[in-house]
Amino acid sequence: LAAAGQILVQIAPGTTLEQLQARLHAHGCTLKSVIPNTPIAVIGPPEGMSVSEGTILWAADSVTTLAEPDRLAYPTVVPNDPLYGQQYH
Repeated sequence: LAAAGQILVQIAPGTTLEQLQARLHAHGCTLKSVIPNTPIAVIGPPEGMSVSEGTILWAADSVTTLAEPDRLAYPTVVPNDPLYGQQYH
């Protein structure tokens, strides 16, 4: 299950925000956010482009080193740590 209309991309080393913005404009995409302290950006594809198509487009772009759908993840088990309930969540 992917978050509706979102693609995660890893920004290539040395790429400036201006270069990323230029590529976003060229592809008709929007920058939704940049995850703090990481080279990961959340991108919205243009109207009419699927997340799968956008992922292929961004995976081939020179300003990114990785592109994948923004998937939702859910825990499947509870840790067996007896102090788990006392930890910050």
